[in-house]
Amino acid sequence: MSKPQATPEVLRSITAPMLATLAVLLGACLSPNGGDTSTDVNLSSDTGGVLSTSGASGSSTFDEIMTTTEDWDTSAGSGSESSESSAAEGSSGSGSTSDTPASCGDGVVQAPEECDFGIDNANDAGCTADCHLATCGDGLVQKDVEACDDGLNDGAYGGCAVDCKALAPHCGDGEVQDDYEACDQTDPKTGCIASTCEYAKSCKQIRDARPDDLMLQDGLYFIKPLDAKLKVLCDMDADGGGYTFLKVALPGMVNYNAAQAEAKCKEYGMQLLVPRSPEHVAAAVMIANSTLLVPLGGGSAKSDLNYMKILGIYPAVENMTCMDKPLNSTDCPQWKAAGDKFWVTDKGVPGAPGAKNCVKCSNAYYWKVEGVLDFYETPWNAGVGAETGLFMCDTGDKMPL
Repeated sequence: MSKPQATPEVLRSITAPMLATLAVLLGACLSPNGGDTSTDVNLSSDTGGVLSTSGASGSSTFDEIMTTTEDWDTSAGSGSESSESSAAEGSSGSGSTSDTPASCGDGVVQAPEECDFGIDNANDAGCTADCHLATCGDGLVQKDVEACDDGLNDGAYGGCAVDCKALAPHCGDGEVQDDYEACDQTDPKTGCIASTCEYAKSCKQIRDARPDDLMLQDGLYFIKPLDAKLKVLCDMDADGGGYTFLKVALPGMVNYNAAQAEAKCKEYGMQLLVPRSPEHVAAAVMIANSTLLVPLGGGSAKSDLNYMKILGIYPAVENMTCMDKPLNSTDCPQWKAAGDKFWVTDKGVPGAPGAKNCVKCSNAYYWKVEGVLDFYETPWNAGVGAETGLFMCDTGDKMPL
């Protein structure tokens, strides 16, 4: 049976108002919003087109044919369904960090963090301040786990063991490393400076290495001004401490003048004694009287005030004098000593120092047992000055405060 065909008469009977009414009715039926004409409607291809309505003007037109199953064109702009869907998916979810960088210290491990202990992050903890796991070789010492970490950990002197569990051989381990250390002892009387593992060259260096040691006392110490160790007596109190004393006793009836005594002291890396202050003089006289320090040089006298008979104080030029003036660097600048500052007395002695003297000649000094200068004189003695078989050397590096 053939399909009925619309005759020209029927088509002509459909007027324009009838077509408009039909379009409105079809739009209302097919729209998910009922009669809301503010929303676009896709018509089936069977209708012969797409009805687009504009809620603002109420007008309507036919567009190209589209199917009702197609989505809105995603290229239409930010108002399209696809764009809105993508935005919704991007804003939902739990872990997008593209706009929020990892925060070391918040207690949450986020790449590139290896760990995060929050406020417990520290460079001596298992998680470092920059959120890296502590490891041997990172140059940080982990508390209660590593003894050291120098970044190399090759066991070389002064460094760290390969596992960071111990220090490599070092100054302070009690073992002398011949290639690096002269000594390794903590007892200051050995003369070893514990912080450097080198021998002190003077009592002052021992004192300076232990400035807060209230137990550091006067007494016998070893020092090493040159190649050989010497036993000296250190005064650790006078003028803040650090004066060095070495006794020299020549054998038999041998006597030295000041120039010869200076040469002998130099063999020990020292100089002929120069007293610097009243306190230094008192200490020197006490040590001259003491039997504690055994002298060098072959002689045997331990206690004798003649250890103070000559001193390393000389006229600046031959026959220079400051007669009747106190013999110290302030009142008698015409006389000089190594280190400039010297002190023998603050009272003048009539006729002393004499006007006939030589540049490398010492006065002869005579002392009372209590440490007070009795008198002194300037012997010419054929141009060599005073002589003695007993004298003291010092290092010359300690000055009054």
